[in-house]
Amino acid sequence: MSGGTWGVKKLLPEVELRLELTVLLALFLLAGIVVCTVLHPSIQVVPAIRTADWRQTLEVAGVMLFLIFGGFILWKWRKCKK
Repeated sequence: MSGGTWGVKKLLPEVELRLELTVLLALFLLAGIVVCTVLHPSIQVVPAIRTADWRQTLEVAGVMLFLIFGGFILWKWRKCKK
């Protein structure tokens, strides 16, 4: 158990309070990230008009399907071997 965990458990002995603190800190962190992203001075709105590379998209989809089905077949083969 680390020192931070020990300190939080001593300060907030109830589990509900610790969970509430965790959720509030996570929401605060999310709000800070969103605000820093939106208000950053280098933000620019640039139209992204590009055509899709359908060949590369199909290649990636094919590799993913091959890995999924290959893993499924390997799993079935190992299951049948036992």
